[in-house]
Amino acid sequence: MTENLHYSKKSIQLDFLRAGAGLACTLLPLALVGPLVWVGWICAALAFIFALYGVRTYYRARTVARLEQDGLYWRDWREKQILWEKLNKLKLRYYSTQRNRENGWFQLQLETDSERIKLDTNLEEFDRILATAFRAAQGHKLSLDTATRENLIALNLMERA
Repeated sequence: MTENLHYSKKSIQLDFLRAGAGLACTLLPLALVGPLVWVGWICAALAFIFALYGVRTYYRARTVARLEQDGLYWRDWREKQILWEKLNKLKLRYYSTQRNRENGWFQLQLETDSERIKLDTNLEEFDRILATAFRAAQGHKLSLDTATRENLIALNLMERA
């Protein structure tokens, strides 16, 4: 089961492209603004947000996850581990980009008393990580919120009660 998992190159490249385009679209007007101070402040604030997005993308590009039998090991800007025997929270959220709820992504949040990891469907082997974490949650008889249950049902990992 031991292999290093990363976020997909395509998603990382698209995120860097978005950050770069956002910076270009905010810094260019900032350089041309001149006397319109309030426009300059708005552009500077937006440029800061896009720069933060670029930094976040940089760390996602360097993220390494390892799915082991005893847990999920995670390294981004620091090392974390979620041991299945200590898992006390599993949340699965779906974020849609359209009203018809298509073309979205899932975000999985795993927690112990001391650690929390959030990952999404752009991570390699996301389905396998989710299935393993769900089995661990079932083994601990963890209480799952309604949204998580509905999302697990939609993915055919859980049956409607």
